[in-house]
Amino acid sequence: MIELILADREFVGEEWLQYMGGIQKLPFAIRLRRNEKVKHLNGGKMKLNKCFADMQMGDTKTIESKIYNGMAIKITCLQLEREQLFIASNVLIGECALLAYKQRWSIERSFLSLKSSGFNIEDTHITDKKKLEKLFTIVSLSLAICVVAGDIKNKIYPIKIKKHGRKLYSLFTYGFDWIKDYFYNSLSDTPAMLFLLLRKHIMRAFQLQQ
Repeated sequence: MIELILADREFVGEEWLQYMGGIQKLPFAIRLRRNEKVKHLNGGKMKLNKCFADMQMGDTKTIESKIYNGMAIKITCLQLEREQLFIASNVLIGECALLAYKQRWSIERSFLSLKSSGFNIEDTHITDKKKLEKLFTIVSLSLAICVVAGDIKNKIYPIKIKKHGRKLYSLFTYGFDWIKDYFYNSLSDTPAMLFLLLRKHIMRAFQLQQ
């Protein structure tokens, strides 16, 4: 059973949404572009940024409207510092839609960590399916280790907060750099020391998942 489909702006389209929500009856929460047009109360169409033009930073507002070929959806808008976040859903509304979409950001960050911001997995020339499965297993485990390491270091040396309120580093980057520094700059017994440091935290994380 599919609980919810999350997607970013590049996956928006009439045929796609009609297929999910209309034909397959699948629950979704998808980000819309600011220039996407929805049905207005007067019967005409209006761009999203015009529908939510009266908002201040931090405000949240939800409307029920129709998009494309009369498809009924709920649109939640969050006013950010420099832009607006529009989430369209056929099942969720308000804060619930925003919290659900927030999970997509964690998934996106994980993909970035596996690719250009971390392990550069796209550089592999491996084509054998079984070997690729092993590679993904290794880098996925490595990703988890880096996040755990970042969490440990963050508790010792908290990550700095930028002026706009976001952290200077993600937990992955913080842990990834920390582990690299250990290997590059410390003694030969560092891998064993690092493993002992991380082992209890990794085991605890696996126990919580069970």
